[in-house]
Order: sequence, then C-alpha cells, then structure tokens
Amino acid sequence: MSDTHTVGKVEKFDDYNDHQIDKFTLSNQNNVSISVITLGSTLYELNVPDQNGGTRNLVLNFEHSQDYFENPFYICMGIGRVGGRIADGQLVVDGKQTQLPQNEGTTTLHGGPHGFNTQIWQGTLGKQDGNDVIIMHHLQKAEEDGFPGDMDVTITYTLSSDNVVSMNFSAKSSADTVFNPTQHTYFNLGKTTDIMNHQLKLNSDQALKLDEKKDSNRRPHRRCRYAV
Repeated sequence: MSDTHTVGKVEKFDDYNDHQIDKFTLSNQNNVSISVITLGSTLYELNVPDQNGGTRNLVLNFEHSQDYFENPFYICMGIGRVGGRIADGQLVVDGKQTQLPQNEGTTTLHGGPHGFNTQIWQGTLGKQDGNDVIIMHHLQKAEEDGFPGDMDVTITYTLSSDNVVSMNFSAKSSADTVFNPTQHTYFNLGKTTDIMNHQLKLNSDQALKLDEKKDSNRRPHRRCRYAV
C-alpha cells in the first residue's frame, strides 16, 4: 500500500570547499521527520513531537559542514566501506593482502582517511515499495580509499507513516572486496547535556576483547547484558 502521508523536501544546507551541501527531509502526518545532508550521508535530524506541542531532535548535529571535520567522532555520518577498525591496515580478500591507508595510528578506522563520511553524496527523493525515500548515492573509487574495486554505493532512508525509520545500505563492486558499513548515529533521548541517565541493552551475553590499539583479539568473553 502506498504511504500517502509522507512528504519530501530538498533545501540548501550550506557550502563546503566550493560544493553545495543539500539537506533532504521526509515528514509524516504524525509530526515526525528525518533529515539527511549530502556531506557524508549524515543523518542530520530525527525530530519527534514533545509534550509541549513542538518537536525535538533526538540526534546530535552541527550547524555547519566544516564542524563535522573539526570533530573526530563521526557524528551521525555514513561509515564505510568498513565500520570499525582494521588492524595495521592489512586487509585480506581471497588470499590477497591489501595495505590500506591508516588514520588512527597503525589502524584503518571507519573506512580510512577517505571513507564514506568524507564524501559529498548525490541525493534524490524517490519512492520504494510505495514509501517516499531519501536516496544517497556515491561511486567510491579504489584509488580514493585504497580498498579493492570501485564500489557503487546507495544508502536509502525511509520514514513510514507509523514512525519507523529505516536505513538500507547496498553496493556493487568491480572486484571482490569487503562491505561492512554502518550509520554512526549519536542519540540523546533526554533534554540533558549528556546521556549518563540513559540505559543501553545489549542483546548478547558475549563481547570481543580489545587490545591497546582498540583492535579485537577475536576471543569472546562473557559480560553483563546492560550498560549505562
């Protein structure tokens, strides 16, 4: 069934390095909206109704594009080709080793120094399965980030009429490679300046230990289910 209650809008966000950065917004009939900017395919806003008849943004953001590059925490940005750390920047695919650019000491973090978050994406509004969607597209070149193969990447953001927000990552590569992206969203569900009163439930009783470089040793150990 077509979702006739979602409205899409495109507007200029700002300029960065002589490139226009656009903001794409989807809104539904429940006064819920999401916005994505083309810089880094960044989730800029997730607005929900508050108790005073207004709305409140539940994700962190910055006022200007430049601010995202002056902050080291990948705030709400699209991450890839691989989210997380690749130890010593050494990637092995089908027995072939590739030395990747390193951007955290000897580690390749979140796709390296030229990952998805550093790119200006091409955005469009469209429809998918009857829903209005925001589509972000980028052709990531092997010569750009050092990973095997040129990768055609699409991130699709959907807001349904019952307030479900979904993000779908898809890609095609010109060579065998790796693809393990994520969205680096920072939530703050309250009105306070920090999240120390939030609780996070992990649906697992095991985790991987990290070494001094924050790389996994691939040996799981038991831990509690809840963290604050």
